[in-house]
Amino acid sequence: SQGLSQGLSQGLSQGLSQGLSQGVLETTLLAIRSMMKNLGLSMEKAMDVLQIPPAERAKYAALVKGC
Repeated sequence: SQGLSQGLSQGLSQGLSQGLSQGVLETTLLAIRSMMKNLGLSMEKAMDVLQIPPAERAKYAALVKGC
């Protein structure tokens, strides 16, 4: 019973963490797209404004171009 409880707790924690990460990703993509459309910024400039680290920019660039 204790093992099951611990397993459920770890699963819930991991699920919440993944959900938050996905939410941050989607919100950041929305912000990039909005800045490009409404402010006429390039994708690079939008990422500069949002202070997206260089290591993550390729991931966001691919996602922005994918939609």
